Amino acid sequence: MIRNGGRDAPPPPPPYRIHGSSDPMNRGKPPPPPTRTPVGPPPPPPPMRNGHRDSISTVRSYLDDFESKYSFHPVEDFPAPEEFKYFQRIYPSKTNRGKY
Repeated sequence: MIRNGGRDAPPPPPPYRIHGSSDPMNRGKPPPPPTRTPVGPPPPPPPMRNGHRDSISTVRSYLDDFESKYSFHPVEDFPAPEEFKYFQRIYPSKTNRGKY
């Protein structure tokens, strides 16, 4: 593969491993430890400013930009919601279970 005007070097060959060796010296020995250190838990996230990832000024500027793009009605323009009236709800999937 060519990158930035030069050629990449081929990847190194895999390490040489002997599987099923008939050499009696190698039979009882455990395999050598890996050359790379094992992967541990991921590093902690970067520290947060004032307990928040985004600063308040960043959030405010985003909201101001959003509100400047669109026009919104004031809350007073909307009708009041209907009064809540409790009623028994019927779920067909629950009532049909006892019949079979």
